[in-house]
Amino acid sequence: MSDTLGWIYYKKGLRDLAIGPLQQAVAGVPGKPTYHFHLGMAYLGTSEWTKARISLQQALRLDLGIDETELARPGQ
Repeated sequence: MSDTLGWIYYKKGLRDLAIGPLQQAVAGVPGKPTYHFHLGMAYLGTSEWTKARISLQQALRLDLGIDETELARPGQ
Protein backbone atom coordinates (compact mmCIF):
# COMPACT_ATOMS: atom_id res chain seq x y z
CA MET A 1 0.00 0.00 0.00
CA SER A 2 2.90 2.39 0.69
CA ASP A 3 4.17 2.00 -2.87
CA THR A 4 0.74 2.79 -4.30
CA LEU A 5 0.36 5.89 -2.14
CA GLY A 6 3.87 7.09 -2.94
CA TRP A 7 3.41 6.52 -6.66
CA ILE A 8 0.13 8.46 -6.62
CA TYR A 9 1.94 11.36 -4.96
CA TYR A 10 4.67 11.09 -7.59
CA LYS A 11 2.17 11.09 -10.47
CA LYS A 12 0.43 14.15 -9.00
CA GLY A 13 3.77 15.98 -8.93
CA LEU A 14 4.12 15.78 -5.14
CA ARG A 15 7.61 14.29 -5.24
CA ASP A 16 8.56 15.33 -1.68
CA LEU A 17 5.48 13.59 -0.27
CA ALA A 18 6.16 10.49 -2.37
CA ILE A 19 9.54 9.72 -0.87
CA GLY A 20 8.40 8.67 2.63
CA PRO A 21 5.87 6.05 1.54
CA LEU A 22 8.19 4.77 -1.18
CA GLN A 23 11.02 4.38 1.33
CA GLN A 24 8.63 2.36 3.51
CA ALA A 25 7.74 0.15 0.54
CA VAL A 26 11.41 -0.55 -0.20
CA ALA A 27 12.14 -1.25 3.46
CA GLY A 28 9.18 -3.63 3.69
CA VAL A 29 9.95 -5.58 0.49
CA PRO A 30 13.56 -4.83 -0.50
CA GLY A 31 13.56 -7.47 -3.24
CA LYS A 32 10.83 -5.81 -5.34
CA PRO A 33 12.44 -3.92 -8.24
CA THR A 34 9.40 -1.76 -8.97
CA TYR A 35 9.58 -0.27 -5.47
CA HIS A 36 13.21 0.73 -6.03
CA PHE A 37 12.30 2.16 -9.44
CA HIS A 38 9.47 4.26 -8.00
CA LEU A 39 11.70 5.54 -5.20
CA GLY A 40 14.46 6.36 -7.69
CA MET A 41 12.06 8.32 -9.87
CA ALA A 42 10.83 10.27 -6.84
CA TYR A 43 14.43 11.06 -5.92
CA LEU A 44 15.01 12.31 -9.47
CA GLY A 45 11.98 14.55 -9.08
CA THR A 46 13.51 16.12 -5.97
CA SER A 47 16.99 16.44 -7.52
CA GLU A 48 18.52 13.89 -5.15
CA TRP A 49 20.76 12.54 -7.88
CA THR A 50 22.94 10.17 -5.85
CA LYS A 51 19.99 8.55 -4.10
CA ALA A 52 18.16 8.29 -7.43
CA ARG A 53 21.11 6.54 -9.07
CA ILE A 54 21.44 4.07 -6.19
CA SER A 55 17.72 3.21 -6.24
CA LEU A 56 17.55 2.89 -10.02
CA GLN A 57 20.69 0.74 -10.15
CA GLN A 58 19.19 -1.53 -7.49
CA ALA A 59 16.00 -1.80 -9.54
CA LEU A 60 18.04 -2.88 -12.56
CA ARG A 61 20.00 -5.42 -10.50
CA LEU A 62 16.72 -6.93 -9.30
CA ASP A 63 15.56 -7.43 -12.90
CA LEU A 64 13.24 -4.51 -13.45
CA GLY A 65 10.60 -5.02 -16.15
CA ILE A 66 11.52 -4.11 -19.70
CA ASP A 67 9.33 -0.98 -19.97
CA GLU A 68 10.73 0.54 -16.80
CA THR A 69 14.30 -0.55 -17.56
CA GLU A 70 14.62 1.97 -20.37
CA LEU A 71 13.60 4.79 -18.01
CA ALA A 72 15.99 3.65 -15.28
CA ARG A 73 19.11 3.51 -17.45
CA PRO A 74 21.60 6.39 -17.15
CA GLY A 75 21.17 9.12 -19.71
CA GLN A 76 17.42 8.66 -20.06
